[in-house]
Amino acid sequence: IEDIHRLGGRAIVAHPDSPKAALRWQAWDTPFDAVEWINPDTSWRVRAQASWPQRFGLLEALLHYPFRPAETIAGLLTGSNETLTYWTAVANRRRVVGIAGVDAHAKLALRNSDPGDNRWSFPLPSYEALFRTLSVHVAPGQPLSGNAAADARLMMRGIRAGHLYTAIDGIASPPSFGFTATNANGTASQGDELAVGGPVTLHVRSNAPEGFTTNVWRNTEVLTRERSRDFTFVVPEAPGVYRVEILAGDAHRGQTWLLSNPIYVRAKN
Repeated sequence: IEDIHRLGGRAIVAHPDSPKAALRWQAWDTPFDAVEWINPDTSWRVRAQASWPQRFGLLEALLHYPFRPAETIAGLLTGSNETLTYWTAVANRRRVVGIAGVDAHAKLALRNSDPGDNRWSFPLPSYEALFRTLSVHVAPGQPLSGNAAADARLMMRGIRAGHLYTAIDGIASPPSFGFTATNANGTASQGDELAVGGPVTLHVRSNAPEGFTTNVWRNTEVLTRERSRDFTFVVPEAPGVYRVEILAGDAHRGQTWLLSNPIYVRAKN
């Protein structure tokens, strides 16, 4: 992490909840900058090591994959409450960005092998299928100019600031989402801090499909569950880490469809 920072980069904790010990993240007290909350490689490993019914589910997914690749991969994704708990604990002390990764190798391991081991693997899922499965949506702060170098700087600035959310496109696409918090000290968006100052009005808007549920979290507590696509919710004055999670309907077994980055309400130093 120190080397990454010295070279001007940002350190992202990849697949922190992997069932493979060598890939699982342990150093939650280190100064990393971001954490992957979901990762298809981890989801595959979790299901491959689960009970036999879940393993048969993987075989069934292989039959569906040629016809609906992105949707099939999305149906296998497994988020981790453990990772979200660790992320929230760190976010209570400092800013940390939540992001997703597709972990694209164009190779499906049939056992818990290392990335370079191709002896027991299928040459799938394809890169296109993976990149259609989920997406990271960044707010660059101003319109893109069409100049690649300048726009890249805007995008990187937005990512580093946590001005982003993740959506599982294999469930529903394209997503649209906004999340703000307002009190006497102003208005903050995802990734930003807001000083404690009276009640906080949270505003959430999305184009979530019918039957999806929007959860508003403060730290590890769900404050409200809404079916509306556009609503406000007022909470009493208190510091906290606020984020939004939108869950898909019964057809998708209540999977997470969209996850925001936090808004940090902090007490003044």
